[in-house]
Amino acid sequence: MRPQATESTKLGVAKLREVLTSEYPEVEWQFSDRYLSDVLSVKGRAFEYARDEKLRKSLEWRREFGCDRVCSRFKYDMAGGIFELMPSVADSPDIFIPSPELLELSKSGALRILPNRSKAGHIVLHAETQSIDWNAVGVEAGTQYHVLLIEAALNIIRSEHGQSPEALILLVDTTGPLLARPPPISALQSLVSLLQRAYPDRIQQICVGPVNLMVRGLYSIVSRFMSPKSRSKIKLVSHRPMEVYPLGPSAVDSSVVIAGAVADCVAVEQASQSGKPTGEAMVESHGKSVLESSAQDDECSTKASELSFGRDDLSMSSCQDAPSIGNVSAAETIRESVRAEEEQSSFSKGVATSHCPWLQCCCRASHDAEHEMVL
Repeated sequence: MRPQATESTKLGVAKLREVLTSEYPEVEWQFSDRYLSDVLSVKGRAFEYARDEKLRKSLEWRREFGCDRVCSRFKYDMAGGIFELMPSVADSPDIFIPSPELLELSKSGALRILPNRSKAGHIVLHAETQSIDWNAVGVEAGTQYHVLLIEAALNIIRSEHGQSPEALILLVDTTGPLLARPPPISALQSLVSLLQRAYPDRIQQICVGPVNLMVRGLYSIVSRFMSPKSRSKIKLVSHRPMEVYPLGPSAVDSSVVIAGAVADCVAVEQASQSGKPTGEAMVESHGKSVLESSAQDDECSTKASELSFGRDDLSMSSCQDAPSIGNVSAAETIRESVRAEEEQSSFSKGVATSHCPWLQCCCRASHDAEHEMVL
């Protein structure tokens, strides 16, 4: 636990462990004292709420989803940015058999852990949305793929025993055809569930770009499933996130392989030059896709998940051309994006929205008081 943690917080963390461990023994290795302190220390958040609505529901999600079964079959290769299938145990009664769609995704490199961390030490994940066709692979395989990467990143964090930030940075590169088929609503709901229920206070910031008409339309839809606090973690930028997000030096050796759920995690920092403490970390996780927004957290910031780029992570001047999300209505956002797309000639003048239901959905602004999207 961090030195600045108050005595009352330390007592609260110990109490959390005592209460949860009897029902969820995995708490002992899954949640560090630093993470429990972050979850418990949110201003205005009661002990009972942190225990039941955040931690307990996260643990329930992971068990019901079967994360340990999924992760036990894969190991992540930092050099290639892909997952390799591990041999199954012949006499295992509950062996996970990955679908062809998941195997395809695992080798795509669409999601990866960057070797460089943020300047504040957060692990940075990178996603290329054009490399994942949710309509082809299905929501189940797509969600499993995201869980694999998040668990691999948490493996690294767990191996450092609370010495590094517990939250992750996610850079989402949306480069691709404007008129590409969008993911189904169920896929967006599943991703929101990962953010809000499966991994509470695990996301520091989500940086999405380059923004276009499609991205703004998707954000307008997905934001309806999110609490205001979760929405405020998302930053839209007009460039590819890797171009505007300042990263620190490489934190890991590219040859490191991170093992799956039931195998011991390779001590990543042991192969680095950072000098940080290392150790073993094992992954065992469980979960289910259930959406939930909490009014109690809507007005709160969190230590584990700050609502804007930290001073050590990003100078806001690098994103001056990115509009603020929280104060821009969906209709205003779409109108602005349409003007930008016309100026940049990103799509042909011959393409009429009347022939594209998705663009009709994105461009049809309602006239009610809140200027919300008509879906």
